[in-house]
Amino acid sequence: VGAPYQVRSDLIPITHTLAGTVTFTGRPVAGAQVTAGEFGSVLTDANGNYSLTLPHLAHFTVTATKTGFAFASSVTPLDLSTNATQDVSASGCAAGYYGTDCSSFCPGDGNCSGHGTCSDGVSGTGACTCDDGYAGSDCS
Repeated sequence: VGAPYQVRSDLIPITHTLAGTVTFTGRPVAGAQVTAGEFGSVLTDANGNYSLTLPHLAHFTVTATKTGFAFASSVTPLDLSTNATQDVSASGCAAGYYGTDCSSFCPGDGNCSGHGTCSDGVSGTGACTCDDGYAGSDCS
């Protein structure tokens, strides 16, 4: 039997956990994709929580996306030297979406068929205000 093996701790990759919650108006956003630069992405759970394992000293920007929601273009760049928490909040509904959960899409492909203005946003109703010469719920 040969000599005992030694594990060199300097060769073991060091990783850290980045975790957080994605919210909109204080409520969790389930199914949002959270990306940590080139190091990976994950979908939030039913409570809006996410967790990513990333390499030591990784430099990245955290972003979140989900259909219907508008997010800031990015969150402050991070250098991960320890476990960290980074929460992300949606700033509102994306253009063409409305309702308290931004899940409803305005008629006429979200833009009143290009012939009007949709009442979108959190307090929007999804109703189209049609340009002159156009009528109907989708201004067609």
